Amino acid sequence: MAWEQFPGFALVGALLVSACFHPSYERPLCGPNGACPAGLTCSTMQICETSPSIAVDANVQDSGVEIDTPGAVIDAQQICFGTGIVEVCLAALPTTQLTVSANQTISTDVGGASCVATTNAAAAGYCVVAATAIQINNGQTLRGMGTRPLVLVSTSTLAVDGTIDVASRSTSLGAGANSAACVAGTAADTGNSGGGGYGGSFGAKGANGETSDGGNGGAAPAAIVPTVLRGGCPGVKGGGQGAMGSAGAGGGSVALIAVTSISIGGTINASGSGGRTGNIQRAGGPGGGSGGMIVLDSALISVAGSGKIFANGGGGGGGNSTATQGSDGSEPTSPAAAATAGGGGGAGGDGGPGSLGSAGGAPPGNATANGGGGGGGGGAGVIKSNKPLSGAVSPAPS
Repeated sequence: MAWEQFPGFALVGALLVSACFHPSYERPLCGPNGACPAGLTCSTMQICETSPSIAVDANVQDSGVEIDTPGAVIDAQQICFGTGIVEVCLAALPTTQLTVSANQTISTDVGGASCVATTNAAAAGYCVVAATAIQINNGQTLRGMGTRPLVLVSTSTLAVDGTIDVASRSTSLGAGANSAACVAGTAADTGNSGGGGYGGSFGAKGANGETSDGGNGGAAPAAIVPTVLRGGCPGVKGGGQGAMGSAGAGGGSVALIAVTSISIGGTINASGSGGRTGNIQRAGGPGGGSGGMIVLDSALISVAGSGKIFANGGGGGGGNSTATQGSDGSEPTSPAAAATAGGGGGAGGDGGPGSLGSAGGAPPGNATANGGGGGGGGGAGVIKSNKPLSGAVSPAPS
């Protein structure tokens, strides 16, 4: 029979809504009563084939797998996920679910055991963890640490009832923290006493350090608009003679990509750490680190109940006097409360509070003679979502 346009014929081209695939289907669907063009027969999958059909799992077929020759091995195309700033193309579709039922740490370094193979150049800079579904159980934490940002990909749902933690602290850095793309500001200098170090800038500007008894405080650089998934930026140590305290680190980075939905009833934290005050006399306090970066990408995203998402800056450390040591800045613990600043020791200046969704807090300007200036608070990080978010989220998503 000569080929005619039967009612009901259509080219196969099913695409999952929230993932970016590159399928290549060239066979039409079967028409009424299994009708097909000349030379083709209707398979059990209701696709017109050139010979008896082969068994193809429907989920695989809808995910962008191309059948090149009937009866041959199915060749996986580049299967890509992500519709915005983060796109990853997997070398193979995942076959198992990831359930975090006990605290777990993932190394994002190159060669990390949990990182799967990808095929696009941009994803080479990430540690991608892929699964058919991802569930972080209530009370459990998935911690990302290492040199690269963490990307979690689910081919169905991703539920965060526990915690995803890529924040930086005085004892450890979050995944991809202190990005090499960070821009330096102006360092603090030393007069009779050291000026305070500036807080890290990322999605919002960090605060300048405090000027002390002749020592100019450091000046923070401008905010950054990221074009890729990356970590936040560190603060800078204060001025002084000898070994000053360590500045706060920028927060880490994580992207959550799910085809069907992302639900957050727990916590995602990508905050920066606080400045750690040194023990030298009359030294300026160190600045806090900025928040990091969180990306959410799915057909449906919900933040419900006690769910919270934050990437705020760490508090600046306090300055020291000739006899008294200041105190450390703190780390953010909630999207609703700024990280507290370290107090000045004696004549040393207090630090500035960390960002609460915007610029870092500046020191109050209370350093006096023989006291180092306080460190500036770290600026906010970045949250990006392809759907509107409401609830406990800081900073505001873009």
